[in-house]
Amino acid sequence: MLLQQQASQRWLEAQAADTGTNDDARAEARVGVAATRRLAHLVRQIADGIAWRFFEYDRVRLYQLALKPQTGHLEPAIETEIHAARKHVARGVPVLLNDLTNFVKYGDLTLNLDGAIKIVEVKSGRGSGKSGHATRQWQRLTELAEFLNSESRQTGNGNHHLVRFKTEPRTHLSAVQNLIREARRQGNAHARLSSSVAVDVFHVEAAATTSVGRRLLLNVRHNPFSQSKNVMTGHSLDLFYHFSPNRVPYALFPWPDDDCGDVLTGNIWIVSYFNWERLARTLKKRGLIVQELEAERLRRFTGLPIGDQRLRGFEVGLAVGRPNSRPCIISFAEFARLAYEFLDEECFADTIEEVLDIGIPPGDLYFTGFSNEAVIWN
Repeated sequence: MLLQQQASQRWLEAQAADTGTNDDARAEARVGVAATRRLAHLVRQIADGIAWRFFEYDRVRLYQLALKPQTGHLEPAIETEIHAARKHVARGVPVLLNDLTNFVKYGDLTLNLDGAIKIVEVKSGRGSGKSGHATRQWQRLTELAEFLNSESRQTGNGNHHLVRFKTEPRTHLSAVQNLIREARRQGNAHARLSSSVAVDVFHVEAAATTSVGRRLLLNVRHNPFSQSKNVMTGHSLDLFYHFSPNRVPYALFPWPDDDCGDVLTGNIWIVSYFNWERLARTLKKRGLIVQELEAERLRRFTGLPIGDQRLRGFEVGLAVGRPNSRPCIISFAEFARLAYEFLDEECFADTIEEVLDIGIPPGDLYFTGFSNEAVIWN
């Protein structure tokens, strides 16, 4: 399906660029390009949900597997990979086709061997398995596997650590689901989820049936933090064409299929408002010391292209510590759990205390997830 979509997209792009075609035909071709791109992204998001289940919701491993540039297109060699996958499936081995996902960017296939995960390359050429490129691929996979198994590694820019929290995860996902149900009836629903997070939900079809609803879609936002400069606004359409390794795919959210499908296709909009200054107050109430996040630095970061944000998401954050102890950096990337996944802020504060208890040295990076992440998404 994706191969057919790519062929259609290339043809439509050529039509849209053809100056000899009339304006109406070029405009129609541009609409077709957008539709085929969106279809491809929908397929990948569904595959991402499958990948999360395949890896048993292990966020820290999936994040590392996603930190590699994506080509954006399938290659004809996918047919060879599918053939190799069939052989494993015939032996009763579950297989993931990595190229269909956004999250798993290393190797061609992922195998589940009685609970042990193995990532393999499928070589289509007779000599490709012995090439220098193949050797470098094998080395990268080996290094990555060692990191995932040992959960720490040394790099030229400091040490990296994988941290799995023992804290029981708590979220506002059920509250957002109730807002979706309400928005289906009246076009819009909103609520303050916590001291630092609020949300608007819009059902596009329901809202568009009335003039009041159309005005809601275009102009009205129930942002209780509108007078503050320390607010991050998130929108479910932020991921309409893009991918972020910091966020669980909507296909995996623990909501009815109709709700997840409508968010994926844009028939439901979820707009969130996250006030990090109020989160800082929550942390200070616990006796923690919080260094203020510079609004200008955050503004520059959010103005970067999505690819640069993905690579530099751990450069911006809050420094949090205890009296007479070294602080840790709570990165901007971590805030996505509050603004997009609706993690409870007190639960978030519990995880910060866990990091402080571990005592990760300054300058080291840590990548986090809950030990029992499946409680949220399964």
